[in-house]
Amino acid sequence: MIVTHENPILREHAKSVTNYGSDELKQIVDRMFKVMREKDGVGLAAPQIGESLRIFVYGFEYSPRYPDAPAVPVMAAINPEILWRSDETTNYEEGCLSVPFKRGLITRSSSVKFSYHDIEGNKYEKTVHGFEARIVQHEVDHLNGFLISDRAKELRDSRIA
Repeated sequence: MIVTHENPILREHAKSVTNYGSDELKQIVDRMFKVMREKDGVGLAAPQIGESLRIFVYGFEYSPRYPDAPAVPVMAAINPEILWRSDETTNYEEGCLSVPFKRGLITRSSSVKFSYHDIEGNKYEKTVHGFEARIVQHEVDHLNGFLISDRAKELRDSRIA
């Protein structure tokens, strides 16, 4: 089940994860991947499934929601933090599973560097570009209580949920 924009959990600053390696954490991440795939999402943040936790998952081979987007490697990011954003930006029309049937043109940095932990608590840094950078920024927005309606100048109706 996806939490929609009316739910106040989507406006909260999600809580940091502390139970690395736990079965509970693994189950949440597994559920997130399952929901993301069922809904043809390209990314999903824990608040979108009703969990106020700083976790997001993303990645796909092909996306019917974004058919022109290149494949993006699958991964889970726990307690992510954006460390750097490029000055170069791009505009792209984004949708959101929590704001169904709406899309909006959003300006985001073309590249970002972020830190994150894996399920076991190992810390990494990764620099991403293009559509992958857009996904990371979109999902971090969810963890900080922001939706596409906060970033787009206007939202238009879409046939894509």
